[in-house]
Amino acid sequence: MEKLILKLYRLLNFEVEQVIEDDARSVVTTGSIVFGAIVRTAIIMIVGLYLVDYYYFRGNWWVIALALWFLVAFPAYRRYNKFNREVEEFSEETLCGKCKYFDKSSKLCTIYDQHPTESFIPCEGESWEPRNIEK
Repeated sequence: MEKLILKLYRLLNFEVEQVIEDDARSVVTTGSIVFGAIVRTAIIMIVGLYLVDYYYFRGNWWVIALALWFLVAFPAYRRYNKFNREVEEFSEETLCGKCKYFDKSSKLCTIYDQHPTESFIPCEGESWEPRNIEK
């Protein structure tokens, strides 16, 4: 039960879990942000339909619209901006960020299909190739 609650918490906070050698880390990707927003929207829509049907809430539709903005759209937007800043810092500070196999949209090493961190490099520098910078 505790693992289910932890997974739901991570999902609602736009995170996914990555397990590397019995070490679980929370990783934020663009997909986890979008999926978290979809789940939050579904929850609010279900609660909204219940309120409309049970309490005759039809005249106060703006409450649901505000809930969608403040509980779904705005947190997802802020998390996406924070994710982009983190990826830019990561790509400037680490070797993985300057590799041509690094995918910025998901912070992923495309060869090894793992999320690198500052302390974990999937290839340990052996498969590193410089990114072609076009002017």
